[in-house]
Amino acid sequence: MRYSLSPGWMVDFAKDEIVVKNEIRGISLKKIKNVEAIHTYLLKNSFLPSEIGLELTDYLLNENIIRKDIHLESSIENSKYKKQIDFWSYFRTNANSIHEVLGEKKIMIVGLGGIGSIVLEILAGAGIKNFTLVDSDKVEPSNLNRQFLYLDSDIGRYKTDSSSDNISKRHSDLIITKRIMNYPSRDFKDLINESDFVVSAIDQPSLKSAIKLCQESWLLNKSSAFAACGIYKAVTSPIFDKNKSKNSPIDSCKFNKNDESLITPPVSASSGGWNSMIASILSEQILLYLAGVDEEVSYHDYTYTLRDNGKIKTIHKNTITL
Repeated sequence: MRYSLSPGWMVDFAKDEIVVKNEIRGISLKKIKNVEAIHTYLLKNSFLPSEIGLELTDYLLNENIIRKDIHLESSIENSKYKKQIDFWSYFRTNANSIHEVLGEKKIMIVGLGGIGSIVLEILAGAGIKNFTLVDSDKVEPSNLNRQFLYLDSDIGRYKTDSSSDNISKRHSDLIITKRIMNYPSRDFKDLINESDFVVSAIDQPSLKSAIKLCQESWLLNKSSAFAACGIYKAVTSPIFDKNKSKNSPIDSCKFNKNDESLITPPVSASSGGWNSMIASILSEQILLYLAGVDEEVSYHDYTYTLRDNGKIKTIHKNTITL
């Protein structure tokens, strides 16, 4: 059996000792014989226990600094997804399998604005290939400050058409279904049932619309999530999964106003950086969920991202108030 450094670990050599470290931890390996040779072996992509010594091998294994070599096939290594596969290897030994699983998922994104268009870019970049894109809006000049998928030449075109064309220029092997429609609609039940995950990125006439879509997905036993931006506060929902979440989307909400017409509409002002940050948090949670990295997924708490006198901070709550 051959071994290699676990993802994230690096090896330095100084003053006759080896230092192994990652982002949060460092360990000095002292009083080791043949230290220069062992340093050379650790730097290799693959080595045998006999090359560094059985005692040191056992110690490094117990500290999760090395692991059994899981060298990926060259066809995958040389692909455009290598960095994403390397990322999955930090969490699981079956990184290649995770990549293959993601490629088989079908994601519906409802709303292709400041959140949904960026989520589409990130998920496609991670290797998801099958999308249903739903929106009824056309690209407007004011969209271009934060919806980076669109171009000047897209102004006046339906977002479903522009987003499909533009993302396909970057990833030519995508399978995209386009639907020009508003939520709610009687057709949504079929679209939800055909999907593996629903991204609820709508905000009209209020955030309650996004929650309703997640609730409908919940009732159909389909997983979902949403996010929304204000000026000083943004919110990312937990991943709603009937088998893992404590509360349904509706059960996790507190309503201050019974009259739906009184619910505050979304904020019209918008920042590209703020939207991108929130869309990225949502996308990362979706990918970790689909990859089965449950320890990094929030199934119960909303993540609030807040501006605070020049600092960005996050807090977590298990409910949202509308």
